[in-house]
Amino acid sequence: MQNSSKNNKTCERCQQPFICNPLNIATCGCTQVYLTPEILSYVAAQYSDCVCNTCLLHLKDEFLNAK
Repeated sequence: MQNSSKNNKTCERCQQPFICNPLNIATCGCTQVYLTPEILSYVAAQYSDCVCNTCLLHLKDEFLNAK
């Protein structure tokens, strides 16, 4: 039985498919990438929807290297 709270999404940044679980965020893959509030704001300023973990890591590095 498939969990209906999981969504197949397309990353807004790289256009690759990934699974998002917004109704149970503790089990969503994005929780594996630690982002400070400042990095979250940086990502949110550029994208209005979820991005995949690979892109989260790239954006985290981009933010940290820009400092």
